[in-house]
Amino acid sequence: MDTSVIYRGKLVVPRPGVVIDDGAIVVAKGTVAEAGAFSAVRKRGRAKTVDLGDVVIVPGLVNAHTHLELTHLKGQPTATDKFTDWLWEVMNLRAELSEDDLLQSAKAGIAEAISSGTTCVGTVSHTGVCAHISEDVPIRRIIFHELAGHTDAKERITRIEARLRTKIGGAMTRHGIAPHAPYSTCREIYLWSIKVATGARLPLSTHAAESLSEAEFLATGRGEFRDHLARLGITLDGWKPPGLSPIAYLESLGFLKACAHLAHCNYLSDNDIARIQNISVVFCPRSHAYFGHKDHPFKKLRKRGINVALGTDSLASNESLSMLDEMKFLHSEHVEPSVLLEMGTIAGAKALGMSDAIGTLEPGKFADLCAITSPAGVRRFEDILAPDSFVTATVGGGKIIWRKGT
Repeated sequence: MDTSVIYRGKLVVPRPGVVIDDGAIVVAKGTVAEAGAFSAVRKRGRAKTVDLGDVVIVPGLVNAHTHLELTHLKGQPTATDKFTDWLWEVMNLRAELSEDDLLQSAKAGIAEAISSGTTCVGTVSHTGVCAHISEDVPIRRIIFHELAGHTDAKERITRIEARLRTKIGGAMTRHGIAPHAPYSTCREIYLWSIKVATGARLPLSTHAAESLSEAEFLATGRGEFRDHLARLGITLDGWKPPGLSPIAYLESLGFLKACAHLAHCNYLSDNDIARIQNISVVFCPRSHAYFGHKDHPFKKLRKRGINVALGTDSLASNESLSMLDEMKFLHSEHVEPSVLLEMGTIAGAKALGMSDAIGTLEPGKFADLCAITSPAGVRRFEDILAPDSFVTATVGGGKIIWRKGT
């Protein structure tokens, strides 16, 4: 008996640049068996057909950088003029949440992500609660365990080591390490992260070059980040600024050789870009706009052949966890639809080290996909980026994990 399933849509885009009219994805044992015209694939077996209707079927969207445990902070931070004031407020708001609050916050974030077509996330977890989400929750995730601090490095490292020893892994969950950022994290923690991630083959990430003040702090030791650390009771006695850009500093530590991706990279010089030639960058467009940053260099990075993925960051600096919304936002700034689909799917998979398993609907990969339409229907691939387009179904591992109206 044929137990495979055919998902049919008005258009199927198995990978950027390929559009199939009246297309279909054949799924067998949770993976893609074939992508092609429905008239052709239905002749080759008796698989059950699930007609998703007047939609464009695309690979499941990949959110390469988010903070799911901060979902409950949506709309709460009020400070936007000064990054460190916003950071201070977020830290205090997070401290008011119990572990269960944070877990429920992460689960709410997952539910929102799935309902907007996301099938894989790279989520930074400061508290570790994301590791307690059941394997039954149908979204692929890499949990980047975050650590930061200029003092008590050994104690902080010991806590993360204990967390990693008891980590829960499985088909849906992988684990990584994320030293927070060059301005917030001491050299010892970065060096430990490199050693452990390299030895255990764990993905490694960090926030980098997120603001001009970060560059000022590393170059001179002055500015708003020094004031921020002082507000936290950190005096930095005996510490000397490296006198380098954030990217050059990470390179001096050997971090770039082990790194899976860098989050944000809002401010890069040409020399910085040369240093990250073989590293993925995750750009969070609407979070970038929230803080009023200058033009992001993602177009220049792509021209240099650097893989640029998309992320939402957290709801403390964004309106939704929808990757489709991120793509629409950039489309309004005249970025080509095929480029946006690449950044929201296979580029994210590459940034998370999962491009062999997800990111396109090619034979042998997991059957992770989503169906997108608009009130006026779809006539061409570009219609998925219409202002009023929306996701109607999300499929993970060949099974419908969310469908609008059910």
